[in-house]
Amino acid sequence: MIKLVRIIKKETKRFFYDCEFDENPIFGINLISIGMISEDGQELYLVNSEYNWSKCTNQWLIDNVKPYLKYIPDYLKVSKSEIAKRIYNFLNPNAQTDVKLYRILFCL
Repeated sequence: MIKLVRIIKKETKRFFYDCEFDENPIFGINLISIGMISEDGQELYLVNSEYNWSKCTNQWLIDNVKPYLKYIPDYLKVSKSEIAKRIYNFLNPNAQTDVKLYRILFCL
């Protein structure tokens, strides 16, 4: 008996992302913001509305990230659970697609 197997070549979708986070020995690692872009140019940028700046002890974040967040529209400031939902919808994973994530590293 011959068994036929259907081979489906999956499409690979690549996404590039960067995020700002506060790594604190007392409070753990907390996401501040995340930006993503797909190969076809779709973009996603979100800010964690639950992040508590009063607990931030990282002077670099206070000097270089916090001042710019005041210019972010309110509709981009959402809860961590909403960030997770929007990222999932942005990636749109399915059986026909391999999703690959690449972290963008900036060195100053």
